[in-house]
Amino acid sequence: MTMSSDIAHKFWFGRVNLMAALTRKQMVAKGPVPKVLKLLPAIKPSYEMYPKYLVENGTRIQRARGKSGRFLICTVMLERYCIST
Repeated sequence: MTMSSDIAHKFWFGRVNLMAALTRKQMVAKGPVPKVLKLLPAIKPSYEMYPKYLVENGTRIQRARGKSGRFLICTVMLERYCIST
C-alpha cells in the first residue's frame, strides 16, 4: 500500500474508509485488492493501539472543535495536526 502520511495517520485513527480511499486513489494497492480487503478485520484492533503508541512516544492527543463544529482529533508534535472525526 502506498499513501501520503496524512492519509496513513487518518487510517490508523480509523477515520479512512479503505475502499473509498482506494477508489479516490488516496491509497494505491500493489497486488490483489480483494486480498488486501480481507486483511482489514485483522487490522481493526490496531486502531486502538495507534493513539496509545503516539502518547507513549511523546505525542499529545487532544479533541477540539473545528470551525464547522465537528470534533477534531489533534496530535501535537512540533506542529498541530488535526483530522476530522
